[in-house]
Amino acid sequence: MKNATCHTLILAAAFLAALPAGAHANGYKILGMQSARAAGMGDAGAATADAPSAVALNPAGLPQLKGTQISVEATTCNSYTRHTAPSGHTTRMEENWQVVPAVFATADAGLKDAVFGLGFSVPNGLSSEWADDGFARYVATYSRLQVTDISPAVGLRLSDDLLIGVGLDLYASEARR
Repeated sequence: MKNATCHTLILAAAFLAALPAGAHANGYKILGMQSARAAGMGDAGAATADAPSAVALNPAGLPQLKGTQISVEATTCNSYTRHTAPSGHTTRMEENWQVVPAVFATADAGLKDAVFGLGFSVPNGLSSEWADDGFARYVATYSRLQVTDISPAVGLRLSDDLLIGVGLDLYASEARR
């Protein structure tokens, strides 16, 4: 009986693991914009908190940072696209180089076990511009989405092995077409 229960649990776990995970659209997310190092690690920077970008990625790691630190980063994007209609007519999106900024600052304010942080970033948004005679002329030839994130955070060291942190994301968005 014990063996049958074990097999049932293993089968149930395998079944649950095989279920598809939920998918969430994020087509305007700009990957790697909060930290060049995290982008180089496949956006897995939350595990490391050795730079001011921890304000956005892992506020609990802030107490590992000493003094006052500032990080200024920029991601450069070019959203060039070409569309070919079934009739063979080709339309190109105007080449549009865009700089996406991210600025983070942390300070321990002379305190031993607390670090404060503030971040400014643009995690979502880009723009596109199509020719006036292009396939999208009846919808929009120009569109722009920008989401700005201001993120205050604080991290506290409760003991040598326990760090906690809390952060707030304040978003402002603007869309134009």
